[in-house]
Amino acid sequence: MLGLAESSGVVANSTSLVLVSAATALVGLWVWSQQKPRKDFPPGPKGWPLIGNILEFMSDSPPHIIFLEHAKKYGDIFSIRIGQRWTVVLNGVTVIKEALLKKGIEFANRPSTYSTDIITEGGKDISFGQFTPTWKLHRKLVYSAFRTLATGNNERFENLVYSILPGLTKHLESKGSEPFNPKPTLASSIYNILATMCFGKQFEFDGPEVKFWMRLSQEGIEVGGNGLAADYIPFMKYIPTPAVAKVKSLLKESSDAINRELEEHHASYDGGEPKDLIEMLLQVRQEMEDEGSEDMTMITETHIRQTVANIFSAGTDTSIFTMHWSVGLLVQFPEVQAKVAAELDKVVGRDRLPSLNDRNNLPYTAATLYEVMRWLHNS
Repeated sequence: MLGLAESSGVVANSTSLVLVSAATALVGLWVWSQQKPRKDFPPGPKGWPLIGNILEFMSDSPPHIIFLEHAKKYGDIFSIRIGQRWTVVLNGVTVIKEALLKKGIEFANRPSTYSTDIITEGGKDISFGQFTPTWKLHRKLVYSAFRTLATGNNERFENLVYSILPGLTKHLESKGSEPFNPKPTLASSIYNILATMCFGKQFEFDGPEVKFWMRLSQEGIEVGGNGLAADYIPFMKYIPTPAVAKVKSLLKESSDAINRELEEHHASYDGGEPKDLIEMLLQVRQEMEDEGSEDMTMITETHIRQTVANIFSAGTDTSIFTMHWSVGLLVQFPEVQAKVAAELDKVVGRDRLPSLNDRNNLPYTAATLYEVMRWLHNS
């Protein structure tokens, strides 16, 4: 009996071993099949199982240098695999123009990743949304809002910028001759311009609201600037990580803040001429509802929140960085600062503020701004 029991145990163990081996082999075959591109896929460097070519981007070389080296070997159109995600890379002006201009619609979609799906609440935003009727509607509404509230009317846009100058100058004067970090002050200026456009109000300079949005932006870049592991290795989404928890926490903070603005607008907007982006979106939704539109799913509360978040959050970083670099470079190159000041004094004078009509008469100032942006994007 003992021998029979021992034999049964050996058989059971052998069966388990066979099943585990078979399952492992099947998983391995599936992973291998997922890593093979189509036969007509562009050539590219071979990667490692599971992680692909991701180790290349952990070197000291910046991505554009890595891509240029691959282009020398594989041509202007090649492929790489980042984790388990295949990516086609375009090098050279000709192929990039063909993709973005001649075949713009074919290349209009954005890659859907685990992190963007979290941030956009299922692709309901503009920045990462797919090229769908819903996306086109919200892009059209945002363009219309910018034309109405800012860029379409020089005088209105100038007044919008002028409105933040008293708070800016007062805050700068309060610093006296002591050195200080100008970034929070510059950020306050940008956030106040966008807050006026999106929410119809301004924040206190360097106040709690500005610090709140600056913190969200900085923490968002730190935790998700390079994406999450699950963006490249899909099964990682089933493994809870601090990074995923942080992204979800930041999204909740941002959503809660914008929801408070939406609630205030729901209570105060009377259906008259819209004064900000939220009122414009609410007006369009009300008009669609009054007309009995069957497309109300295109402009839900989530869509509105995501559209406002795109403009308010994504629209700040580039402007803040440009202004911050402008200050730093003008300090580093005082001779350039002196020439810009001299040109402004000559064209604008000290008795009025600069206007958009002065642009063609300020070539050196314009060239300086372009040079700042060149430095910024090369750094």
